[in-house]
Amino acid sequence: MNAKTSNGKSRPNTKVILHSVPLAKDAPKAVHRDHVDYDRDPEFQAGYLKAAFVDDVCAAMHEMNITKSALAERLGKSRQYVTRVLNESANFTIDSMAEIATALGRQLTIRVHPSAQGATSTTSTKSTSKPRIAHSPRVAK
Repeated sequence: MNAKTSNGKSRPNTKVILHSVPLAKDAPKAVHRDHVDYDRDPEFQAGYLKAAFVDDVCAAMHEMNITKSALAERLGKSRQYVTRVLNESANFTIDSMAEIATALGRQLTIRVHPSAQGATSTTSTKSTSKPRIAHSPRVAK
């Protein structure tokens, strides 16, 4: 039931409003229920890493006072390509990221390490394949 104000307009009943608000004691349950574990979301991780890469590229360009046109020239690409990179709309590959980093006199580093929460996979950790050997980066002579 709505109450009338002094100007004749109706306003919702306070009890109805308060009844619809969750109790403070239930808030932690609701927060936990709605929590998304972004550390386990590959799409989120990829987006985060792409944004971090672009942030590093922008910082390097600013530090070196390099324009989009100058970076495009160093890459042998169009200015529009560099704009797409900086807008995160370019299709990033490890090769393209390394090419951009190198053009800025930087080194691209990609590592895989345990998450802060550790692995909780239910699959076996035994591997029947041969271990892969990591190669160190080539050094120019």
